[in-house]
Amino acid sequence: MFTFRTIINRFNLSMGKFLYDFKVFGQENLPKEGPFIISGHHTSPLDLFPPAFVQYHRPDLHILVLDAGTEHPLTEWYSRKFNSLPIHKSPSKFNKDALSKALNVLKQGKPLLLAAEGEMSWDGRPQPYKAGAAWLILRSQVPYVPIAFKGAYLIWPRWQTLPKFRGKLRLAIGKPVSIFDSPPKKINTSLLTEANQRIKEEISRTIEYLKSKESE
Repeated sequence: MFTFRTIINRFNLSMGKFLYDFKVFGQENLPKEGPFIISGHHTSPLDLFPPAFVQYHRPDLHILVLDAGTEHPLTEWYSRKFNSLPIHKSPSKFNKDALSKALNVLKQGKPLLLAAEGEMSWDGRPQPYKAGAAWLILRSQVPYVPIAFKGAYLIWPRWQTLPKFRGKLRLAIGKPVSIFDSPPKKINTSLLTEANQRIKEEISRTIEYLKSKESE
């Protein structure tokens, strides 16, 4: 069944293929059913391609996004169409409401995509990880799926007004992993740090996997 979301995601993927030779490695690692958390580094406005690809194959995917601009009726409508969950940028709020909604999505058996760093990088380098992804993994105990996306920053960095119309985009999807074997009795700063370290290791492993596929 074709929906507005499916049509737009298909269009975006076709444009990615046409303009940037967009290729995906490890598609078989994407779970076909059940909840999971998927994330990678956020370096460019072109980071729309990984969620477009995942949501095209898993229409029930929800996406945690910064709430900037979602208060306008049109962008709010568009956000709802793409299962977006707005999240406040202010660290003082700890985004409790959005994280609770995200946790509920996972409890309903649906997947969730978010940036481990919480916001887009200015220089293409990974930013310090926020607590959101780690907290959700610890609370939900769902599989974690790491991704690596290459080429986006060179085509369209955050500080550039428009993208270049040349370059190559490559996406790698890592194997689902369990960050912790059993749910913790209490989530504290130490556990969040440990979970973020595991997330970082899995993303790094997926980056190496992407490099190996490119060299074949």
